[in-house]
Amino acid sequence: QSVSIVTGVRSSFRCQPRHSPITIAMLRVRQKQWKELGKPMRSDFIRRSVEHIQKRWPESAEKWGDPGLVLFIDAAIGDAAELAIESEKDVVRYIDIQCLTEGELLKDSRYAWARKLLELRELPANERLDAVWSRLIREVEEETGD
Repeated sequence: QSVSIVTGVRSSFRCQPRHSPITIAMLRVRQKQWKELGKPMRSDFIRRSVEHIQKRWPESAEKWGDPGLVLFIDAAIGDAAELAIESEKDVVRYIDIQCLTEGELLKDSRYAWARKLLELRELPANERLDAVWSRLIREVEEETGD
């Protein structure tokens, strides 16, 4: 028998003739347990996202304060999940877009086009985010004359 370093699961493989049974112990994790296992990871991601916003978007960080920033990030994570934006990198990009729009991306009718783009699930998340980011940057540049 051996124990997997990754899963901690014991398994026994018998290297015998071709038709010998192979026994693998399965680890069953219930949905509630998955949620519990994910809490520390989510907390760490939120902490790192707070630091990211404080560095990249200091005006927004100051405006919302630490408790507001945590709520903002938590809401953005939920929104991203609903939009099928799942990788950590893409969720951070989504948070950046939310910062650029001062948290109004899904609320303000000026950004209805962005919501439609983000809901196009047949496109990969990174492509949807690229398209929204590019258009928002163009709009900002037009407004500021840069």
